[in-house]
Amino acid sequence: MKYFVHFTPKPVVSAQRGDDLSGDKAAIAYIAELQKKGVLEVGYAFVTGGGIGILNVASHEELWEVLYNYPGYTAFQWQVEPLADVAQIFSRAIAIQEQETKK
Repeated sequence: MKYFVHFTPKPVVSAQRGDDLSGDKAAIAYIAELQKKGVLEVGYAFVTGGGIGILNVASHEELWEVLYNYPGYTAFQWQVEPLADVAQIFSRAIAIQEQETKK
């Protein structure tokens, strides 16, 4: 199952941020591991903060676990959209429409 994930940083006071370097290093290692496993198919960061990713996991629960285990999970707001193969969707829509016109 593939998901489009959009993450936006929550507003924070600079004193709350703590040691960004260790958090960034942990995030880089986590992202690299997801890419190696094929879970993170593509990921992009926005210049202004946050970013997007396409994740491939077996279930909604696995997606939750992947996101929740991200080292900076609580620092972001998360939006998730399930994805479907566009060719399969169009093929199915055409088949349904053709079936309806035969009635």
